[in-house]
Amino acid sequence: MLVVVEQIPEEGLDVRATLAQDWAREAAALALDGAADSLDFHLHLVQHLGHVRVTGDGRAAIPRTCARCGRPLRLVLSGAVDLSYSPATAARVDGALAGEAVALDAEDLDIGWYEGGSLDLAQVLSEQLALWLPDRVRCDSPGVEPPDGPCELPAQDPGPELRRNPFAGLVVPEA
Repeated sequence: MLVVVEQIPEEGLDVRATLAQDWAREAAALALDGAADSLDFHLHLVQHLGHVRVTGDGRAAIPRTCARCGRPLRLVLSGAVDLSYSPATAARVDGALAGEAVALDAEDLDIGWYEGGSLDLAQVLSEQLALWLPDRVRCDSPGVEPPDGPCELPAQDPGPELRRNPFAGLVVPEA
């Protein structure tokens, strides 16, 4: 969903993103590497001199598997949204396309960039979900709905019983 930055009203623009909207469902699936069970975001966009600040809150739930025991889980991601976007300057874009190094200042690392005068809310949603997504999910991870019972490693098959090696008692002399 593209929002023309110059058309954002002075009081801001409120946007709601749910699974019922194709753009939001696809953005969530891209960021979460799979379909979400639920998705509900309330975003407020404010524009000043071409710079856009996106605030609000959101919640998404996704099926995952415990990295320790392999049990299926439901991970709930939620929290506040506070992202900033600025227009990509011609110098930065041209330099990047020409293969030249683009120098970023420390304050540039917390800013997203948009091109063409429009901010893609699908990218905003994907970015926020990716920021919330943990590297590894276990039964005791924050946001995991309580599973049934404790997280335990699955029982391991000991394998076939091996016969005793007749050479096991031999000692190799030291050189």
